[in-house]
Amino acid sequence: MYTVYADDICIYNSRSVEKESRLIDPVLTLEENYAGSFEFSIPPSNIGYSLIQRMTSEIVVKRNNTEIWSGRVLSEESDFYNIRKLYCEGELAYLNDTVQPQAEYHDITVRGFLETLLTNHNSKVTDNKKFYVGIVTVTDTNDSLYRYTNFENTFDCISDKLVGRLGGRLRVRKVNGTRYLDYLNEYPNTNSQTINFGENLLDFTKEFEHSDFATVILPLGAMLDESPIEALEAYTDVSSVNGGSLFVASENALERYGRIEKVVHWDNVYEPENLLSKAEEYLRDIQFEKMTLAVKALDLQYMGVDAEEIKLLDEIRVVSPPHGIDRLFPVTKLTVPLDTPEDTEFVMGAVQKLSLTEVNNRKTEEFMALIDDIPSTSEILESAKDNATQLIQDAVNGYVTIRSGENGTQELLITNTPDYANATKVWRWNINGLGYSSNGYNGTYGLAMTMDGSIVADRVTTGTMYADRIRGGTLSLGGANNADGVLMVKNANGEIVCLMNCNGAYVNGSIHSVNNNGYWLDVVDGTIRGGRNEYEYGFINATAVIHNNDTGEDHTGFVIKSDGIIIACNELATIDTLDETAESHICANGILNVVTDITDNGDGTITWSTLGLRITNGMITSTL
Repeated sequence: MYTVYADDICIYNSRSVEKESRLIDPVLTLEENYAGSFEFSIPPSNIGYSLIQRMTSEIVVKRNNTEIWSGRVLSEESDFYNIRKLYCEGELAYLNDTVQPQAEYHDITVRGFLETLLTNHNSKVTDNKKFYVGIVTVTDTNDSLYRYTNFENTFDCISDKLVGRLGGRLRVRKVNGTRYLDYLNEYPNTNSQTINFGENLLDFTKEFEHSDFATVILPLGAMLDESPIEALEAYTDVSSVNGGSLFVASENALERYGRIEKVVHWDNVYEPENLLSKAEEYLRDIQFEKMTLAVKALDLQYMGVDAEEIKLLDEIRVVSPPHGIDRLFPVTKLTVPLDTPEDTEFVMGAVQKLSLTEVNNRKTEEFMALIDDIPSTSEILESAKDNATQLIQDAVNGYVTIRSGENGTQELLITNTPDYANATKVWRWNINGLGYSSNGYNGTYGLAMTMDGSIVADRVTTGTMYADRIRGGTLSLGGANNADGVLMVKNANGEIVCLMNCNGAYVNGSIHSVNNNGYWLDVVDGTIRGGRNEYEYGFINATAVIHNNDTGEDHTGFVIKSDGIIIACNELATIDTLDETAESHICANGILNVVTDITDNGDGTITWSTLGLRITNGMITSTL
């Protein structure tokens, strides 16, 4: 049953024959990543005829008392009989009402950027048009965006700078009157219905990239070390597990479309059994990823069957042997005539993410900046906690199964379908560990905690981590207590032995040669010392004085003064008389003085001769 409300007044009930609650040709359109629309004509006899106001009245469509769409009247027409024909846009269009300022964003997470856009939007609109960040499962490679905003409206910013470049889908969700905007990487629900050719799949049209289509494939796995043909490479193949044949075919598709061959590579597959399994999956599933289906009259609810209703963003299994199809398709668009819901049309097919090449061609500068930037976000941990809370609290789908093994062993399964064998999303917990798979019960568990003490995960967000040894590639520093990226090393006593940030480095410790020649280097209290043995060494101290020392006394050395003068002293010089007894010095103004014939007059005075070179405006002159 469908009902329609205008500012909390019921203006339509699909089961009512009363004139005051009837609309003419009400059609609801829902579409992935768009606001959706609702069109209808309202006669003067309807209770809401004179109450509905353009741009201000809130229109809500419900199915079995559950809200499935909400929006506002955007435009209207009236005919000779004063019947108002109204066109309504969905609440996602409220984001068109505000403009984002000119701004530059560095080192910001996907969730952080979306939150910033919505905060700017919320600061300008009334409460009934506000959005708050909900579940965000889309990430970028470094979790560190580089974006500009330049007076675009908020919806265009989200569509272009997030969805258009990272993929994903938007979902509006209301909890206790608060409107949340979710940004999801995967589709949120796997519908329990199955669409079968000749059963509830009455008719469909399809669109997909035919260059990807094949009825027979030649699967090739990892490259082998040796090849029977010296000039050519050899690969793992399926002949040993496929009756001696190198080819894998879809028999139904082969009979219908003829032989269309294609070579498909899996470079990291070494076992023929695994290669054969992947080839069979490719034929019935993967090659149809870019297919779009337009399906009519498939919802079993309208055929008298007690089945789960089909919703926007649901994934549904489609099985059509004549077409060689057996895969999950997402519902990306629904067109629902409320008077005849059995005529609902569904568009099914994934919106593909941009490839790396496409992203690079569209925005080379931004893509390179994203690669080069090192994240310094200070709210990653708090953002991750918020996102995890939203994920757990929104768990309205899923099925729990306790599975018993042959020897009485048991394990706990949480899946996206009632039958775990057909599930694609699986949490599996048994005596050996806990893991999550996104490709079925027997699939790869990319997130796992196992009984041997191992934790496997693509991304770990934590506050404090204690470890005896950390091995890795890139180290990125930042966080609430380390906003400028400070690298600090302490010894067992808690003393800082090395501290490094963008302004420089402090080191306190020693580096020794790995050979037996006695060379060494250490840093103590800001002084760098180095030499070949205990007595022959030089050092640079905190006052920028460079000394040579072989007996513990100061001898020939250099001073780099704060005024830019470099002074070199001879063996007779001491630190106290360094300026006066300098044998040569270079001034910041371009004068090189060489001091010769130094004479101690015995009365506390020193005389010397000077040869000077002056560099002025590119000219070199000399004086005596």
